[in-house]
Amino acid sequence: MNIEEIYNGDLFERRRFIRTLMEYIQSYENECKVISIHSPWGTGKTTFIEMWKHYISIDQNLKDKYYTVYFNAWENDDSKNPLISILIELNEIPEFKNSSESKILTTAASVLSTKAPKFFLKALLGFFPLDSEIKTEINKFFSSLIEEGMTLDTLKEAFKNQSELEKYSEKFNDFNTEIIRKKIKKLFIQTLQQFQQKTNKKILFFIDELDRCRPTFAIETLETIKHLFSVENYNFILAWDLEQLSYSIGTVYGSNMDTGGYLRRFVDLECSLPKTDKEKYIRYLVGGNIHDLLGNLLKAFDFSLRDLEKIVNVIKITNRFDYFTSNIRYLRGNQTNYLFIIGYLLFLLKYKYPVLYIKLKNKTLTTDDKIEISQILEEKSRFALNLYNLFRNESLQLIPISKETFLDLTTELISKCPSKEFEISSGTKIDLANMVDSNGVNKLLDISLYF
Repeated sequence: MNIEEIYNGDLFERRRFIRTLMEYIQSYENECKVISIHSPWGTGKTTFIEMWKHYISIDQNLKDKYYTVYFNAWENDDSKNPLISILIELNEIPEFKNSSESKILTTAASVLSTKAPKFFLKALLGFFPLDSEIKTEINKFFSSLIEEGMTLDTLKEAFKNQSELEKYSEKFNDFNTEIIRKKIKKLFIQTLQQFQQKTNKKILFFIDELDRCRPTFAIETLETIKHLFSVENYNFILAWDLEQLSYSIGTVYGSNMDTGGYLRRFVDLECSLPKTDKEKYIRYLVGGNIHDLLGNLLKAFDFSLRDLEKIVNVIKITNRFDYFTSNIRYLRGNQTNYLFIIGYLLFLLKYKYPVLYIKLKNKTLTTDDKIEISQILEEKSRFALNLYNLFRNESLQLIPISKETFLDLTTELISKCPSKEFEISSGTKIDLANMVDSNGVNKLLDISLYF
């Protein structure tokens, strides 16, 4: 499904939220505003950003007033410096790419990204295009620092000789380098302003996946936005999981630091993505055709929207569970329903608790592992069965399965010779022995292979 269909469907009514945020940005004319959108991983932040970009693209009034730029921090965290990566995304705007400002900003960014004084100077002398005003200021500084009459041009000539380069490089200590860096930073900001004023369009940056990238890269990205892009008519939307990013940054600064407070100092408006109706989303994904027990269990496991999409797609593509149960002999009464819930439980256990599932399948569970699984299965099945029974005749209700029963079932599943009949509830037994093939593989544990 493309973003236009998602936008038009607006399953979670997020267009209203987008309109409200755009009204907030527009209410602060010419100011730089940074908005953070907090939501846990897999809850649709990236889709929300795509909807927002689409909203601007189809509104002629907004389209004429805004450029949108998308920057995925996680995809770029192998970069040495986020400033260069952000400018590369800015170059996706044709008007910027073909502008004189693009070259100045790109080369300025290369110099600003250089840390050591000697290499900073080499970068400055090598290719940095300076306007006349800034060049005059830097030439005055060079002359006072080194010797009368020394300029960028004469330095370039002198520095063709390696010994001369070493000689003059000593003059560029951290203090002197920082003076020049501030002049270049000033030029960088002025050039950003110049591009915006020339096009008369505001720039809206969407910064995504900060919580998934390297902590140091996340910090450098935020510092770059604060120090170099706090410019009139440049606005930023930061989509992140604040809790996860706080934990990640805590690994750099230490657990005693108020990382939440540190992150909030970059933000003008902090808000959370509105919560979603997961039951509504599940029905939407499967087109309304889903076994009630599976639908209830998906809610019980509290999967993210991203995981729900993956799981339901697997179910829709193969639809093999019905085939599996139809080939198990001797199904009587509620045996089918209990097989469904046990099979679904093990299938979802694989996604939510993969380590436990693998140990169960490999028959390497410890006693503590078996207790943990039995507690999980009991809790999730009770939730699902309570909802399942809620709308059914009392005579057809399924009895919730106890922890003790699940503990016994887990023990049987990892045994070499499971009992022929296993009692799930009072009066309901299933034939576990019949679910072991000639190779000794338990078909119930291999249920994930049928999806």
